[in-house]
This record gives sequence, C-alpha cells and structure tokens, in this order.
Amino acid sequence: MSGKKSEEHQPYRKSCTRCKHVHCTCRGSGERDDASVGSRGTSHHGEDEPMEFDPLLQQEGKVEEGKGDKPGEKVEKGGTSLHVAEGVENPKEKKERELKNGDKILALWRIEEQDWREVTIIEMNKDRTKFYVHWTDFNRRLDQWLEKDRIDFECTNQQIKEVRDRKRKFDDFTHESHADHEGLGDADLKEHEELTKVKNVQKLQFGKYVLETWYFTPLPREIWKAGDDIIETLYMCEFTLAFYKTKEELERHQKRNKLRHPPGDEIYRNGKVSVFEVDGEKSKIWCQNLCYLAKMFLDHKYLYYDVDPFLFYVVCEYDSQGFHVVGYFSKEKESQNNYNLACILTLPQHQRKGYGKFIINFSYALSKIEKKTGSPE
Repeated sequence: MSGKKSEEHQPYRKSCTRCKHVHCTCRGSGERDDASVGSRGTSHHGEDEPMEFDPLLQQEGKVEEGKGDKPGEKVEKGGTSLHVAEGVENPKEKKERELKNGDKILALWRIEEQDWREVTIIEMNKDRTKFYVHWTDFNRRLDQWLEKDRIDFECTNQQIKEVRDRKRKFDDFTHESHADHEGLGDADLKEHEELTKVKNVQKLQFGKYVLETWYFTPLPREIWKAGDDIIETLYMCEFTLAFYKTKEELERHQKRNKLRHPPGDEIYRNGKVSVFEVDGEKSKIWCQNLCYLAKMFLDHKYLYYDVDPFLFYVVCEYDSQGFHVVGYFSKEKESQNNYNLACILTLPQHQRKGYGKFIINFSYALSKIEKKTGSPE
C-alpha cells in the first residue's frame, strides 16, 4: 500500500531523447537528476552497455576524428581513445601531382634566396626523380635538369599567375629573345626548338676550364645518339678538339699528342694573341669538331658537315703550354652575297674581354686587304 502511494506521488520525469533513460547524464532534452550528476564520462547504461558517441564532446575538443596518420588508426586526444574515420584524407599521404611534358609549374631558381620561378616541363627521367625544365623568364641556354625536391608539386594556378605577374628587371643578355633566330620562319623555329629542346651534354671540360653547356649539339654517333642518357661531363682536348667520354681517355690522348696550335697558318700575332687561318678542306675533322663545340653555345647555328667551302679564323691566347682557343669566326671561300663572316663565337670563359669586337674588326680588316666589300651574314 505504501509502495502504491509512493508511485502516485512520484513526479513525472521526461526520458532522454537520445538514450531514452530517465536518469540521464548525456545532456539530452530530458531533465537531469541531481543525484546522477557525476563525471562526464560515467555511463548509466550499465557496465556492459557501450556509451554512444557524443558530438558535443567533439565540439569541445575532447574527441577528434580523422586526425590520425591512417584511416582506422587509434588516436589519443584529451584522454579519449578513438579510431580515425574511414575516407578522411590525410595530408601526409597526399599524392604528388602527376606531371607531364608541357606542364607549367613553380621551381626553385636560387636556393639561397628561396626564389621560385615559373618553368615548363620539357622532359623527365624514367623514375620521375629528375625534370628537365625551361625557365619561362630566361633564354633556353639556362634550361637544366632539376632534382625532385626543387619542384613545387602543390602549387596552384593562382600562385603561378602571381609569380608570372611579378615585375622583374632582366638583363638583356639572359632574357628570352628570338633575335638569335633571325631568318627562321615560325615553322622552322618550332622544328628547331623541338629537335634541340633537351641538352645532351651537361658540362664540358676544355683545358683547365669546366664549362656548363647552353644548348644541344648533334655529336657524332660514337659519342652520343638519340635515346642515350645525358652526358654529365664531356672531355675535349683543347688543341686537337677531339672528344672523349672519360677523363682517362683524354689523359691517354694527351700523352701521345704533340699538337699545340690549330692546324693552319698563323696570320696575326700581337703579344700573346694570335690568329690562325684553318682551311676546312685540309683539316676537315678539326673544323667539324670546332663546329660541334660552337653549337654547345650557339642556339641558332646551322651545322654543315661539309666544311670544305669554309675558312676558319681561330683566335688564340699563347702561353708556355701552347695556343689556347679563345674564339673564332668562319666565312665562305666564295660568297655570292659578299658576306665576310658566317659564324662567330667567343667561348664563355673568355667573354667580356673584348674578343668579340676584335673578331668583327678582324673580319673587316681581311675584307679590306682582299679589296672586297661585304658584311656579316
């Protein structure tokens, strides 16, 4: 009887909308009994009943989902253990952007200054660890192979546009220009750039200098042919202009070689500067190798394997070791257009010393001696 009376006077209590329990501590819409107030993680469902996931706890930072390294991984956060939600993207596992030839992307130009510039992907090796790139802001002579860590695979089009629009001042010597290709039509220029887009020689050891090459050169097939890997360092005798793929081969050649000057007549000497006239018909191999050498530093040069119709005037510096090639110019023996100069080159290690101006003046001096009027091609 007393039990029945107790039930009649029991006030009505709403059950929790989440767990359907009257004495609830999980913050549902039901009223919470004061006696049941305890620590937040205590469950009133019984020891065998699992506590349901509470999104309110997640909002307060007690539980975080999807922050582990891998889906399904257990994470400890604020004393709460849980598993990473399936299907959540993990930044650490983000795949690198799949690049292809012709793509534009950002690459590290100056490492010390963290200077990022726009590049075009020209070629890549088989395992995609090295990329041959063209720097958009510069001449093709600066095209090079870059390691993977100098490529920004995550850059956006907006970032590329910001870099592209950034105002810079360029040296006319290094800025990309098609003035070197004067006389080539658009179709010829496109074909030329396609055939010579990737350098086949990275460095050239020439005498005591190690030079970084600027452009592709069609070397003899015994040295390099299409499909071969890039030659990291090509060795060249500065007197005979013979090519070798290893330093040991060059050293054996130098022990046997007695030639210490270009194979022609010395027609000018002033102090330590001399000029030799070399006939392409009489010294064919030497002149052909000189053209291969020149093509490494001239983008627009046409290579004529028949060097017989040309005379080569080679400028040299003299010391106790012999006559070292500085530069040269060539001209046709019989020119229908009265050209007095066909091709001109000063090697990079001797540039900005006045040799270019000297060579041009020398070509006009020869025309004056021959009593001919003419101009460079």
